Amino acid sequence: MQRYEVNLMRRIKFLVVLLGLFLSSPPLRAQDEVTGLCDALAGSDAAARVDACRKLAALGPRGAAAVPQLVGVLENTSSDAELRRCAMLALSTMGRGAEPAVPALTEILKADDPKLRAYAAHVLGTLGPAAQSAAPALVERALDKDPVVRREVRDALRQIGAPKELTRPLFLKMLKEASPEDASAAVLTLAELGEEVVPQLCEALSHKDAGYWACLALGEIGPAAAAAVPHLAPLLDSNEEEVRMQALLTLAKIGPAAKGLVPEIGKILDEDRFEGVRYAATFALGSIGEKEAAVAPVARALDAKDELLRVASAWAYLRLVDDTGPTTEKAVQNVIKGFDSTNSNVRDAAANALADPDISDADVREAFRKALEGIEDPESLERIADTIASQGPRVVPACIRSLEGQRKLRFYALRILIQLGPDSAPAVPALIMTLDDRDPVLRREAEYALGAIGPAAAKATEKLAAKLSDEDQDVRHTACYALGKIGPDARGALPALQKAMQSTDEFLALASTWASLKIAPDNAELRAAALPVLIKALNDKREHVRTEAVYLLGEFDDPKAIEAVKSIQHDTSPAVRAAVAEVLEARNK
Repeated sequence: MQRYEVNLMRRIKFLVVLLGLFLSSPPLRAQDEVTGLCDALAGSDAAARVDACRKLAALGPRGAAAVPQLVGVLENTSSDAELRRCAMLALSTMGRGAEPAVPALTEILKADDPKLRAYAAHVLGTLGPAAQSAAPALVERALDKDPVVRREVRDALRQIGAPKELTRPLFLKMLKEASPEDASAAVLTLAELGEEVVPQLCEALSHKDAGYWACLALGEIGPAAAAAVPHLAPLLDSNEEEVRMQALLTLAKIGPAAKGLVPEIGKILDEDRFEGVRYAATFALGSIGEKEAAVAPVARALDAKDELLRVASAWAYLRLVDDTGPTTEKAVQNVIKGFDSTNSNVRDAAANALADPDISDADVREAFRKALEGIEDPESLERIADTIASQGPRVVPACIRSLEGQRKLRFYALRILIQLGPDSAPAVPALIMTLDDRDPVLRREAEYALGAIGPAAAKATEKLAAKLSDEDQDVRHTACYALGKIGPDARGALPALQKAMQSTDEFLALASTWASLKIAPDNAELRAAALPVLIKALNDKREHVRTEAVYLLGEFDDPKAIEAVKSIQHDTSPAVRAAVAEVLEARNK
């Protein structure tokens, strides 16, 4: 027995050694393939060499043993341009294994062929920090005459993490000498450098070509660019409207540090001939927040002929004030009227004002609430809801507040939350409370919103499970939808759902079956219980019930499920027949 155990241990150790060798070495087949491709690269057949590069590219990191041969192709300046490009393509797929190619790729940045230069920059970028030694050569090519090369070089500098001391002067130079596309890219890079480049950007403001782009970069830096305010002030008197407008937008992004310029900005709002400049002035006054000097010009703009300016000034006014009165009421009405505009910019500005979290004064919010409650036209309210939803997650707090208002506002707040889907997750506690509302329509909409949120609404599981017994049929059905959308995190609702699967309400039985399968798709016992429910649902009078049953049965491997689907392939409903055809076609693939 002892001898047997010794022999067994020897065998195990031998197998472990073999396994280690297997795991530490590339598969022999792959090694043989790479060796063959390397031989092809060393040959004289041009087509075979190109084909070898392409096959190595398909192997990716497994072809890294061929890197020396690929580098040889790059270093041979007499090699065909297509062959060198294909060699670089192969290197780009090999990850860190291609690091030995960095010197050769750096040299190709000097090639006469712009395609080769662009390929080389691209591959260097794929190597990340391992290619940092190429940074000086990439900087030299950043203003290449070919736009594709310039773009690839910019991307590569970012990907390799080129040192700031190299890139900072380059991108400042690009503001002055590069094309609009390149200057725009430089703006974003300089903005990432932040406060440290503010002095150089201030200096660039006076440059004829670079001033506009420097102004943009300062705006992207935001409050950290406060030191630029005195340098931006002269631009407010520029003869070019674009310069004046951009200076105002930059001051708006810098914020309170620009309060010393508010009187001058107010004068621009009153007197400038160009509406775009006046819009920007309104944005600046509302963002800087110097109430004493800003309120008067903003209030005057509430009566402007231009509807966008009226809404924009309303937004600014409501950010500045913290009381109610005739002027506040006028501003609120300007916003509400903006939703009826045929101009999408005006509607968006109105939505921005209504949803702005910085317009938080209780009296102002109350004025908004009353104005919205006074709207009787459902189409207008639907339009307002859609426009507000287009503003994204930032409107969620306003929707949560609206869930405490009049029934009409609560309904449309729920509609907005449904549209926002997972972004509405902060509203889950308020939605759970709404599930107890006396109005079944609001209960149902709250369920739809929770379903749209998905797994993040798992805290609602217990309450949704209770709604499977709600007195309202639609509420019961929609509770199933919400639980199914929450998925496995709603497993606590399975007992209630399994009970609902036995309901005489066939749609509830179907919906609860669907939800159960979404929550526990691999539960064999549950699937067995679901099958007869789904087969029975194929005889339901309602077209949508039969259609959903077909799709659910299509997810079963049980022959009974497919036979049941086949049994209604001549259903009177085109939708059901289409579902049957789709399921059977998927089965035959």
